Amino acid sequence: MTPEERSAKIDAQIAQNAADIRRLIVDSHTLLRRTERLAKSKKNLQRNPPASQKEVSKDVKRLRADQAASRKKLRKLVERVDRFLSKRRKNRTKE
Repeated sequence: MTPEERSAKIDAQIAQNAADIRRLIVDSHTLLRRTERLAKSKKNLQRNPPASQKEVSKDVKRLRADQAASRKKLRKLVERVDRFLSKRRKNRTKE
């Protein structure tokens, strides 16, 4: 390989490397802008959740309250049935 061919090959490789570096710089800037946009969107969603999410949260709270009330009623019912059955057993043993 002659020195001129060698020099041309090195120059071609340098040009290719420079083009690759420019593409990487453009890609990194694009990635940075997209990341910043995503971060802003995330902050906006955290500050102002969509109405549907608020409605779902309200529904979940309402359901939990209803579930707690149902548990209380069920406990009372179980206690009444227990009392009824224990009285019934006592009456049967007396006879």
